[in-house]
Amino acid sequence: MNGAGIHPGLFSGRIAGGFAATALDRDDPSALVGYDRALRASPFLDPLLFWMIERVRSWGDGLLNAVGEELGPDAALRVLERVSNDRVAAFAPSVEGRTMEEKLGVLTGWYFEGDPHMDFASAGDDYVLIERNCPYYNTAMHRPALCSVTVNALTRLLGVRVARQETFQNGDGRCVFHVYAQQPVTDPRFALET
Repeated sequence: MNGAGIHPGLFSGRIAGGFAATALDRDDPSALVGYDRALRASPFLDPLLFWMIERVRSWGDGLLNAVGEELGPDAALRVLERVSNDRVAAFAPSVEGRTMEEKLGVLTGWYFEGDPHMDFASAGDDYVLIERNCPYYNTAMHRPALCSVTVNALTRLLGVRVARQETFQNGDGRCVFHVYAQQPVTDPRFALET
């Protein structure tokens, strides 16, 4: 609670809901940019919270820049591959032996269990995994190579080709991962998206 008696999370949630409703009503995801401006102007949020938000938003980009500058571009690629390997190791026991739909149900928890911003749907013989909120959005907008981690890990966990067909970087307001259920991949090597 702050001095005004309003918990920052409640204030933030109310504001976020208003901007989200406007964005959906207008079918314009860019309307959510106003949320950031409103939070910065708010007397209800702790300055330390803003400081932490800025550090988290820029950490990933700064880390990848430092790795690339200090150890060369191959090192940055190896870091992304390692992160992909770690995600596969974390999810592999949860998807092993399951049907494609069951696997996709598990993978909607890619960022956290019960994530309301991830869903999947059938698309003919294939599926799409839909991500409506990316916790790495700011870094990924500057470094789309970061998204290769998810594409590679999903390909390995599902055993079929996965490619993004809609992206935040292209202004689609979400990422949609097309899961080509009829195109098995036997030995997916880590590679950057093309």
